[in-house]
Amino acid sequence: KRRGNLPKMRYFGVSFQRSLLQGGMNALHRSSTCWGAPSSALSEQTMARQAGIGMVLCRSFSISAAAGNLCDKIGFIGAGNMAKAIMGGMIRNGVQRAHNVMVYDVSTDQMDACCKAFPGIRKAESLHNLLMDADIVLLGVKPQNVEAVLKPLKAEVEKMGPLRTDTVLASIIAGVPLHAFQKYTGMENIVRAMPNTPVTVEQGCTVWCSTRDLPKEKKELISKLFSAIGDEIYMEDERFLDMATAISGSGPAYVFLTMEAMIDSGVHMGFPRHIAERLVMNTLLGTCLYAIQVPHKHIDFMVTICPVRRTCFQASQ
Repeated sequence: KRRGNLPKMRYFGVSFQRSLLQGGMNALHRSSTCWGAPSSALSEQTMARQAGIGMVLCRSFSISAAAGNLCDKIGFIGAGNMAKAIMGGMIRNGVQRAHNVMVYDVSTDQMDACCKAFPGIRKAESLHNLLMDADIVLLGVKPQNVEAVLKPLKAEVEKMGPLRTDTVLASIIAGVPLHAFQKYTGMENIVRAMPNTPVTVEQGCTVWCSTRDLPKEKKELISKLFSAIGDEIYMEDERFLDMATAISGSGPAYVFLTMEAMIDSGVHMGFPRHIAERLVMNTLLGTCLYAIQVPHKHIDFMVTICPVRRTCFQASQ
């Protein structure tokens, strides 16, 4: 076949990435029955690895697209990029209808942008208006603005009356511990979460913890909420949130640095930049899928890919 007749593909679009991921997960499903043994014969370790890691990639596709409601009302304090990503994920995946979402931000432009992006979302007139009948409130302001946002709320509560005692406050603010939110708000049901940038394309990884007495049904609500934007991992000990900030929270930046270095190397060798980008992005994506699907330790991959005295081995020394 002539190469010139091949159709052009959008290698950098979300739809293409999703098709690759879905194709990879289909291959994973086929592998459980085609690699010389039925799925029941797979080792427990392999199945646990696939369930705990591999299925992350297709989780957002398994959620029903039929519009439903996780709860009666979810409120967002702050309408930045991460808040928009979470709104979009849960609305597109039918976890929560837009009409049952309310947003508050000191910037009316940010609120207007949310309402334009997701028709049906309501704007709150005040913090108290947003919180007073909400089941879940997601706090997504900048860390340096936490006190400025929450102190007026405490004053409003004292003036206008207490909030619902069963409301869950979920923070996605880095570095602010659970007890700080209890201090500022007097609320008991607090969740602290660390999502990462890939939630924008519903392939993120969110690590979260909660106050000790958060009811089981509330934990299930939070789990379903974060599942709409990728994988979610609950940790009982809050100290793991700071660790997650270093690994999964900041991790995309490390990957982008590696990606940029590889692309620049390709350009330096003579590739046009758009070809170098295509090579690197597909290599990174394919390598992750390969690592997920094939039940080996990562060091074993190096042995497979870099046999002694071959090109890759020499480059890795």
